[in-house]
Amino acid sequence: MGKSIDQTGRRYGKLLVLEKAKDYFTPGGARKVKWRCQCDCGNVLEVRGSSLSTGNTKSCGCLHAALCAARATVHGMKHSPEYNAWSLMKARCFRPTADNYAHYGGRGITVAVEWLDFTTFFRDMGPKPSPNHSLDRIDVNGHYCVENCRWATRIEQMRNKRTTLSVTYNGQRMSLAAAAELAGIKLATVHARRRKGWPEDRLLEPAAPWPRAAANLLGTTAQALATTA
Repeated sequence: MGKSIDQTGRRYGKLLVLEKAKDYFTPGGARKVKWRCQCDCGNVLEVRGSSLSTGNTKSCGCLHAALCAARATVHGMKHSPEYNAWSLMKARCFRPTADNYAHYGGRGITVAVEWLDFTTFFRDMGPKPSPNHSLDRIDVNGHYCVENCRWATRIEQMRNKRTTLSVTYNGQRMSLAAAAELAGIKLATVHARRRKGWPEDRLLEPAAPWPRAAANLLGTTAQALATTA
């Protein structure tokens, strides 16, 4: 068996790998790796390395129980926009075939156990403020839970994406778009400065006035044109 890759500290669904456990042998004599993991619910268990890498094991078993309980919940909101947001949230985190799974469940992003029950999710989040709002995580590297989620517009979410450019303005780190808006500068101007290689601490400087010499030159030219007219 080749040298296994150290999985310590990695997260698979609700499981955090603590350390390597004692290897085990299959009935055919093949040596396999096992890892000691802690589930978000607190349980500690040993899991085969192959079960972690394939996604077959994502929890100690509490996740399956919670999912079953959530499916059995009767709430009368199955066709509501809030239920749709809840369903898409779970798919992104738990279904490898779902769109964008690689950016959510594939990165270890998961859902709080209590939110696997739709009624709890709806109690915490409340109704969507408008059709333009959708579920958003405040910390894009954090999990789906009441402390880290909000209903946000598309513009608010774009400013909160991992790929969104950020700068420090008045001592606070924020998106480039938000900083430009506060500074009263067109975002296109800030992007143009970035392309020219301006340092970050100058990106939001007010537009410089025309040099006095240039202004004088324009005045002289205008006078000459008026004289010859």
